Amino acid sequence: MNFEKTIWEDIDSIHGFVVNNTEMRDQVEFIVQRIHSLLQEENANKADLYCALGYIGYHFNHLLSVSINTIECLNKSLQFNNQLTTSWLYLGYSFFDQNDWEQSLNAFNHINPDSFNSLLLELQLKIMELKICCKMQIDRQHNITPEAKMFVSQLRNANNCDKPHPTELLHIISNADYLDFNTKEQFIQELKTSYYNI
Repeated sequence: MNFEKTIWEDIDSIHGFVVNNTEMRDQVEFIVQRIHSLLQEENANKADLYCALGYIGYHFNHLLSVSINTIECLNKSLQFNNQLTTSWLYLGYSFFDQNDWEQSLNAFNHINPDSFNSLLLELQLKIMELKICCKMQIDRQHNITPEAKMFVSQLRNANNCDKPHPTELLHIISNADYLDFNTKEQFIQELKTSYYNI
């Protein structure tokens, strides 16, 4: 029996609970204990298990009595398998949330192109968006980058069900002190138009 697979099935089931529900907290704690137990086994898939811990830390740390060091778990996962897309993805998310643009971009850039192409279009677009945000914050150019313009075009051409809301890019553009007001306003309008198809 593939215990790692059932761990991910258990994690998926958590998303069905009402947020902060007591049963949900108990389930998260149970899964974390189970992962720690599995990690002690000789033939454990440690890459996947540490990835699962990092994933839980990212989404559910607020529910745990002892918080998980998300970045540490994801890095451990990658020590065992440096091709694990989910670990690179959540490492990118984690660094992005800390405004660590260079490390976030580095993590996203480590996602294997073949793996990237197999992801849902919505997730591909979200990764593209976050990479653009990172590059903009690192380079601080005075104009909108070609990558950002291409993202707008791809967002416009995607089906509505595949479109992630460009929340992060809108936020970065709105607060970019290195862009002039007119440039910001024009791009924000283009971004909103491409998302809402107006």
